[in-house]
Amino acid sequence: HQQNLAAESFTQFGSDLIEQVMNLCENAGTKYPNHMYFASQMSFQKDSWFRRFLHNGLTYVLERRLHAMGDEILLLPITLT
Repeated sequence: HQQNLAAESFTQFGSDLIEQVMNLCENAGTKYPNHMYFASQMSFQKDSWFRRFLHNGLTYVLERRLHAMGDEILLLPITLT
């Protein structure tokens, strides 16, 4: 607990990424009742259908599922050139 901030890591493996992340969120949310999730969303200066296909909207799916559970998530944009 550096600077009186708690930190803990959670790990899970599986083939369905969304389900694994949701399980991790449920485990962390149970352990820490006053929690908030953070995620980053990549955005490109030159956007194309191919880049959108490669970098699917995982964070938006995660955002919808967490909001449905009553949890908060903050999406942080990352601009790539």
